[in-house]
Amino acid sequence: MISVGADNPYGHPDPIALRYYDLYADAIYRTDRDGSIVVSGRRDGSFDVTTWDAAGHSVTRTFPAPEEG
Repeated sequence: MISVGADNPYGHPDPIALRYYDLYADAIYRTDRDGSIVVSGRRDGSFDVTTWDAAGHSVTRTFPAPEEG
């Protein structure tokens, strides 16, 4: 999850960092692109990520608990 303002003067997030995140992350959420972000975790390690755009539309994605091993 990256908290960043749209069209910020610093050029964040850095394109090189985004490439590294893309290699290892199941998903990348950005406040400039995805709006508000809420993560809701469960005891088993699974969690939901819900985003809301400026119009109030929400999208939820569920991530399973990590495999042990």
